[in-house]
Amino acid sequence: ETLFMEFLHKFGPSIFPLSRLTLLGKRILLYSRSPIGSLCNAVYFLHLLNQSINPLFFVTIKDLPMLGEETSYIACTTENIFQEKKSTYDVFINCDDEVLFQTNDSSLQPIIKLTRNDRNRLKKPMT
Repeated sequence: ETLFMEFLHKFGPSIFPLSRLTLLGKRILLYSRSPIGSLCNAVYFLHLLNQSINPLFFVTIKDLPMLGEETSYIACTTENIFQEKKSTYDVFINCDDEVLFQTNDSSLQPIIKLTRNDRNRLKKPMT
């Protein structure tokens, strides 16, 4: 299985709101327990979609000051404490068991919402 197919399988229809956020140049933080190699790959693939977004790959709590200065990034972490640090991201995405988007920005609510169209785009089996 290719790394890109692994990315598609992991995120499923959530790749569409994720790509919308990436194209908008938002501050996106992906969270999961270890191992997070697949999330680092997701950071890379999303960076290819919008090369103006800063790919930070793996970040830890020590990177908090730097994250606060960034205007646009995509990163991943294993530290759930970031979920509480709402001023450092636009969207926090918990990728553990299912992909769950969290934002405090009401203008992003329609962008992170999975639509019927998003779900139908991936109805065809992926091989």
